[in-house]
Amino acid sequence: MTNHPLAAVVFGILLWVVSPAIPAQEREPPLVFGFAAFPPFGYVDDQGNIRGALVDIAKQISQYLGLTVEYRERPPARLFREVADGDIQVTMAAKDHQTLQTIALQSKAPVISSEIRVYRRHDTPAITSVNALQGQHLILITNYAYGALTSYIRDPAHNIQVEQATTHKAALGMLKLGRADYLLNYREPMEALLAEESTNNITCDLIAPIDIHFYVSRAYTNAESLLASLERGLLQQREDDQNGRLRGSLSPCNTHTATKQQN
Repeated sequence: MTNHPLAAVVFGILLWVVSPAIPAQEREPPLVFGFAAFPPFGYVDDQGNIRGALVDIAKQISQYLGLTVEYRERPPARLFREVADGDIQVTMAAKDHQTLQTIALQSKAPVISSEIRVYRRHDTPAITSVNALQGQHLILITNYAYGALTSYIRDPAHNIQVEQATTHKAALGMLKLGRADYLLNYREPMEALLAEESTNNITCDLIAPIDIHFYVSRAYTNAESLLASLERGLLQQREDDQNGRLRGSLSPCNTHTATKQQN
C-alpha cells in the first residue's frame, strides 16, 4: 500500500511513564508526540494549542497509562526520519503504511477508523466503484495522499483529470462552482466544513475505509513493551468509550456507498 494521507495525515508520540518511586533526576527524559498538521486529526491552532481528534485520543490513552506526553509538529518527511532515528517513539498512521512498516511496529487493532469519500453535487452521477473514477474530472487536496488510490488516480491509463486545491474550503468551492465533478477527501475534515457551510447540494459516496493504527519506532529500545502498553490502554479506552470517538462515529454518506475498491 502506498503512503496514506492519513496519510498525508501521520502522528508520532514520545511517551514517558511517570513513576513516583524514581527520583526526578534519575528519570529518563520525556519522549515526544510528533504530528503532521492535518485538521481536524491534529493541528496547532492560532493560539498555539495542540488540537485534533487523534491528539485527544492519545491524551486519553496516555492519561490512563500514567504517561507524560510532549507534542511536536513536523513536516511528514521529517516526521518519518525522526521515527526511523528513534527521536520520535510512537506515531499514528494508516494501516500498512508503506514507509512506517519498515521503521516501526504496527498495533494489531486500529486506534480509530475513517473513510475516503468522493463528494459530488446531487446532479452528478454516483461513484459506484473505484473504477468508476476512470475518465472523470477530480479535485484533490495539494500534498495529501490517498493510500492506494493515489497511484490509481495518477495512472495515465485511467484518464482521470485532476484539479488541485490548497485547502478543504477551496476544494469545496471548486466543486460548487463546477470546476470539476468530484472531490476526493477524508470524512472528518469535509464533514466539519460542510457543517459550517450553508449548502444542501453536496452528497458523497464511500470509496474506502481507512483504519488508523499506532506505530512504535523500531529504534526504540523497549518498542515491543511500549506497543503492548499502548494496545492495553487502547483496549481499555475502547471499553470505556461513551461517545463513539474510537469507533469513528461520524455520519455516513448521504445517499450511496461505493461497493468495492479496486484490486
